[in-house]
Amino acid sequence: MDLEVLKPIESWFQLQGWTPSAFQKQSWIAYLKGESGLIQVPTGSGKTLAAVMGPIAQILSE
Repeated sequence: MDLEVLKPIESWFQLQGWTPSAFQKQSWIAYLKGESGLIQVPTGSGKTLAAVMGPIAQILSE
């Protein structure tokens, strides 16, 4: 698995002035590896971005 596919996502986060949380990066990597799981963190922690950015990174790389 080439983590270079995450560069556009990380760049977008940087443009927003944000830093991805560890759980977000872990979920993106897990998605790209074909793994599945649950994301359980408090409201407002960034679950949606954790869930959607892996698929978006994959689409952008195709």
